[in-house]
Amino acid sequence: MERRLHVESPSHQCWARNRLPLIGLPVGGFVGAVDLGHVLLRPVPQHRERGFQGEPESGEPVEDPRRHGRFDPARHQPVAGQASQRPGQHRVIAPDLRGFGASARAAEGYDAGTLAADAGGLLDALGEPSAAVVGIDAGTAPAVLLALRRPDLVRRLVVMEALLGRLPGAEHVVAGGAPWWFGFHAVPGLAETVLAGNEAPYIDWFLDSGTLGRGVPDDIRAAFVHAYTGTEALRCAFAYYRALPTSAQQIQDAVTTARLTMPTMTIGSHPVGTGLEHQLRPIADDLVGHHLQDCGHIIPLDRPDALFALLAPFLAADPPE
Repeated sequence: MERRLHVESPSHQCWARNRLPLIGLPVGGFVGAVDLGHVLLRPVPQHRERGFQGEPESGEPVEDPRRHGRFDPARHQPVAGQASQRPGQHRVIAPDLRGFGASARAAEGYDAGTLAADAGGLLDALGEPSAAVVGIDAGTAPAVLLALRRPDLVRRLVVMEALLGRLPGAEHVVAGGAPWWFGFHAVPGLAETVLAGNEAPYIDWFLDSGTLGRGVPDDIRAAFVHAYTGTEALRCAFAYYRALPTSAQQIQDAVTTARLTMPTMTIGSHPVGTGLEHQLRPIADDLVGHHLQDCGHIIPLDRPDALFALLAPFLAADPPE
């Protein structure tokens, strides 16, 4: 089965040959990115060096930003917008997750296990033997599963603002039940039908709530609205909710036989707080947890400087070769 992902890099400077790869698993991509084009991930014969081969879509070359690149300053959602402004020692790889942004509107495969395989296949296709993996929200479960299933690929792990299925430790976060939109989004065909044509005010509510009322700049708001406008875009977004039971079982199964052996950091804010840290602590060998006060759910937009202050020293512990 072919899997088509759209890949971007936040800056030309992040792609020096001797810099360590960092793959971000956001709900979308980056604002201010170099467009690398589409990469097809497909199975290849077992005698090949890696399990997946990367090919550009329809023969279009995958652009190398060390030479050139298409620059689009207002596409997709940011996960680490600071990366484009603070070039460092990492090659930053920013895929739009399956169904999001410029990636293919897949009919299925929105469970965490398939998304983890997408991320692993992307690293293989780009020739990266390992990476620091950063995930937030819908990117957290795939990041954790990738680390549990393919620890050789994950050098360091950073996960933020999500809960992992039924793992114990976050009972205090969900004591009042799941947020109202979980049930609304989970019913097949309902939310995308009701919201079609009304995407902007619906997204505004989440952007406002996710920044504790502070809101986001107009260009970033426009990028969110563009990414989630249309029945197909909405269907893909809600498919993540519809796959949550499968993802929860995948996480539960994985932790019965594996642990997080790499250095791991959790970052919580409002509303998850320390819930994710408490879930991971029993299964992580080396875990540090942080709780950002006065910060909304969308950490990279609400408190980008605070996020960078935590990410930079944690990731810098691995010197470039």
